[in-house]
Amino acid sequence: MILRASDRRAKRLEDEALEFFEIFTLALESGRNLESSLEITVENTECELSREFAFALKEMRYGKSFIEALKNMKKRIPSDTVNNVILSILEASAYGGSILENMYNQIDFLRERKFLSVREFINKIPTKISVISVLLMVPLMILIILGPLFIQYIS
Repeated sequence: MILRASDRRAKRLEDEALEFFEIFTLALESGRNLESSLEITVENTECELSREFAFALKEMRYGKSFIEALKNMKKRIPSDTVNNVILSILEASAYGGSILENMYNQIDFLRERKFLSVREFINKIPTKISVISVLLMVPLMILIILGPLFIQYIS
């Protein structure tokens, strides 16, 4: 299966999301506001998602509001999973909901999604092994069974 560049980028962002948002949530738990929690998380992680948030923070320093910067970032990110987390941050910021409770739910969702993707990969292994075994073992079994007959026929 060939993936387009945007699909590969979305997959990479989804793989990085769990760690990034766990660190973000820890920074929020320490009593910091959203912007300083994002700054701490960006400083302490090195990934593509971190670079996207760093760009959003830079936009905020140059005059955009927090909500505008996150909306622009949401447009640049091809992953629906990461965009859902960004949307929940935006809603909590705009409507005053509990950002921590929201982030706990999002992290649980990301963990479950990662668990299911690993399970899916593991479930595909027997199929791949059976194809390999058919391609390698069946000819070997035929050779073992028909080998003595072939030797008798030659001699």
